[in-house]
Amino acid sequence: MNSLFRFIVLGLTLSSTLAFADVDSKRIKSVAKSLSALMASSNVYKLKPASPLEMMKELAAGPLGMGDDFTFDQETATSGDSGAWGFVKMAEAISWVANAEYLTVDENGEEIRNSPKARKAAQLVRSLVGSGVVFGAGPFGAVQCGGTYPALLMIDTKAGVIYSFETEGSGC
Repeated sequence: MNSLFRFIVLGLTLSSTLAFADVDSKRIKSVAKSLSALMASSNVYKLKPASPLEMMKELAAGPLGMGDDFTFDQETATSGDSGAWGFVKMAEAISWVANAEYLTVDENGEEIRNSPKARKAAQLVRSLVGSGVVFGAGPFGAVQCGGTYPALLMIDTKAGVIYSFETEGSGC
């Protein structure tokens, strides 16, 4: 029994170490910088390297001042004004930026067909395949008519950094 416990602990230690080893922080940071130039606004949060969920909780409790008000709900995290946090698949993140209102609607409210900025944003997110980045959604993006919409998160577990992007402008 004791040797089984040691084996499990060793396996968990190795798997958590290997998880950080596969993260390309330099590439993630470079893409985040390029993407931030396209989005309505962006932020960088330096946290302790940890699991993506633990980093989200630290962000909510610390820099965002939400205290214990943390709701993880994978199903509603990307919905407008849900107040929930969740993970986002790569394909969803690509679609999110490709269809971002801020990139696909001009200042007069007219749709920009085949928006070059939206295509560039999608290309940047797609370039992170194999980088080890984890995408998420956090309830602190654009505020529109009293509702808070989710921000797209890029989580670098190795560097302990969460990059957030507002994909819609604020206002009513």
